[in-house]
Amino acid sequence: MKIKSEETVVNPEIKQFKLVYGELGEELQEEFGTMQTIFAEYWEDFKDYRGEFKDYRREFKNFRQEFRDYREEFRDFVKRTDENFKLISNKYGEISEKMTVILQTLIKESRETREMLNETMKMLKEALEKLGK
Repeated sequence: MKIKSEETVVNPEIKQFKLVYGELGEELQEEFGTMQTIFAEYWEDFKDYRGEFKDYRREFKNFRQEFRDYREEFRDFVKRTDENFKLISNKYGEISEKMTVILQTLIKESRETREMLNETMKMLKEALEKLGK
């Protein structure tokens, strides 16, 4: 594709212009030609990086076994953690149930003690009022 450039004199009487498109087939062919040119330029740029990508690919292949080993290590860790959690849950589950009973008892007794103290304070207030008369 060639671009032709030529100087022209400005005509102040022209207030607007209109783009006139060609037939659809011609327009598409022109655009596809432009895209092909751009793609070819990118392809040339990417050719320079192919060797570098191949190097990275080889390097990554070297790490595959290491990743597999880490994955196996992680699976073992998860398994041990699950087993330990089950042991702790069973062991502390009993303790947890006992603690829950103790806490519920303390809450109940605390409420009862508070009610008794309030009643005692009420009785003391009434006694002092009688003495004050």
